[in-house]
Amino acid sequence: MQTDFWEPPQAATRYDLITAFHRPADPGVLHKGKKLEGELIGQSRACILIESFVDRVLKNEALPYQCLPSSPWQPVVHATPLGKRLREVIGLLGFFDSYHEYSEKLCAFLHSCWLITSIYGVSLPLLSQKDIPLDGATAEHLNDIVRKLRMCAGEGWFRRAASDRRWESGERTRATGMLVEKILKHYARTTVVRVDLSYHKREQARLSIDTVYQHLDQLLYLKDWHPVFEHLTGYVWALEQGKHQGYHLHTAFCFDGSRVCRDATKGFAIADVWVQEITGGMGKANICNAHKEQYDPNRLGIGVIDRLDGVSCLNTIASLQYLAKESQYLRMKPTGRRSYGTGLAPSRETLQGRPPQRLPDWHYECGQGLE
Repeated sequence: MQTDFWEPPQAATRYDLITAFHRPADPGVLHKGKKLEGELIGQSRACILIESFVDRVLKNEALPYQCLPSSPWQPVVHATPLGKRLREVIGLLGFFDSYHEYSEKLCAFLHSCWLITSIYGVSLPLLSQKDIPLDGATAEHLNDIVRKLRMCAGEGWFRRAASDRRWESGERTRATGMLVEKILKHYARTTVVRVDLSYHKREQARLSIDTVYQHLDQLLYLKDWHPVFEHLTGYVWALEQGKHQGYHLHTAFCFDGSRVCRDATKGFAIADVWVQEITGGMGKANICNAHKEQYDPNRLGIGVIDRLDGVSCLNTIASLQYLAKESQYLRMKPTGRRSYGTGLAPSRETLQGRPPQRLPDWHYECGQGLE
């Protein structure tokens, strides 16, 4: 194993480890998908499969390949189950480039693969083909990918990633609580509309994170002038990545309750904007307000909320704080982009006006929220 470039700088970050390489994605794979075990998968699913592989690697110390002596010139290469899986996941490299931000596990995998490619000059996409035989030297190169993965797992940037996500989730939770409290106390009534925005399964194979962010940008642009968002007072959005659902958006929109009172109707209108105007039929939507009977009435935080109803207001805060959870975090995103956002409508940024005749007697305590 060569070691000239094996050890990263002591202060290396995920950004440093990825941008050290200049790797483009494969357009054919990125926009058409990749067949794996008979299933056509896309970028989001590829992220999940690679993350699962990294978890498997870190659970033990086994290597993917064993080179058994057969003759002085050509050892017999024996593939373990880990080795067979490695050849499958390196076939997914075409979904990724060196110009995005990645989660710690995805970063470790990509860095390890690209490093081995640059050191030894091997073609990993070619080796992903099962009918290509491996000689002893090539098998050792693949073993080095796993060795490097385990080294990455011991680095500070890898070990602190999960705690960083928890801290960010806590900060988002507190900020969301204070913003929603401000909105609810300013208006006599606030109509809260929750809409989950996602994509049809048939679109997942050709869906990239860049396309998702383009759709998000259109949504955030339209909220400032589209008639559907008239009387908007504030909003919360969270972009997530599920193991089966893929990339999807959770959104909550707050409207002046004296002007907008038909919450489910407003939810369907927002869904139509997403499906027809933004995604061109690629997307789908779930309107939470149309299924309020499915929720515990004592914890319901959507619909028309009276600012004097302290229980409903605190339920609304908890409901919108749920969007700040970390469980379905993005594994990759364009450099510098956020996966969560809140805000007031441009015309409501100061929330100034005549004080209410009767003040609400409830109060949100910073840190109060998800149980």
